[in-house]
Amino acid sequence: MIKKMITLAFVFMLCLIITPASSQQIKAKTEDGKEVILYPDGTWQYAKTEQTQPPSSSINPQPSKKLIKGKRGTYGIWIDENRWRISEVTCDQAAEFCFAHTAGDAYAVIIDETIEMPLEALKNAALENTKKAAADAQITFEEKRTINNNEVLYMKMKGTVQSKPFTYSGYYYAGKGETIQLITYTAQDLHDKFEYDFIDFLNGFEVYTPTQQEISFADGGKYIGNILNGKMHGQGTYIWPNGDKYIGEFADNRATGGWFYKSDGRKAWCHQDETGIWVIKKD
Repeated sequence: MIKKMITLAFVFMLCLIITPASSQQIKAKTEDGKEVILYPDGTWQYAKTEQTQPPSSSINPQPSKKLIKGKRGTYGIWIDENRWRISEVTCDQAAEFCFAHTAGDAYAVIIDETIEMPLEALKNAALENTKKAAADAQITFEEKRTINNNEVLYMKMKGTVQSKPFTYSGYYYAGKGETIQLITYTAQDLHDKFEYDFIDFLNGFEVYTPTQQEISFADGGKYIGNILNGKMHGQGTYIWPNGDKYIGEFADNRATGGWFYKSDGRKAWCHQDETGIWVIKKD
């Protein structure tokens, strides 16, 4: 995960640095004293202050047009296709999905990893690795939120790379056996323009929790454990007809690591390779 965070930080910087420079936005006041921001394309909006949510608040996404599910089936994101499109140009191996705003100059990425860590550790790792790309990177705002019954950390950061200020904000989720990061980013002087769309994007996040079930197979074998999207996924136990059993983790109907117990009491660490063949770890 550390390598992914470092790589992704550099991708952030590269995307922002190579984007054509925009004219400086202008702050002004209306006749009634309200502050507004004028953009080079002729549009404007009222200046925003940081809108916080109570730590226990629940934020539900507005109806969006398309659901995109993670490749492992453990999460989904609802996106508005009028505002976001999947992008291959700005993507990197560290991210499972990359998105570009249809108006340009704003991006989002999703990182899904099968590694478990406390939320606080995930936050610290994200900050420290961003500093390797932007030495002055710092957290400007953070709070815990409840999104569709799942606790996430909302965090905003800023930093400078090659004289280019940037801002990114995201949701960080730490679940059992996984971490998921949804990160949006753009140049600092454009953040206010895209902030509503960033929050709308992030609030489309949902996590799918496996359910405990028991499945019997035609050969007499039995599986007891977590099921996700109709597949063995998460913690589970597989029992052979002769009494041998495997206890450990599964992903997409494949054992990814655990203990194999013989009926005579012997045991060994094992997993299944990509073809389904069992691999026993030798001492």
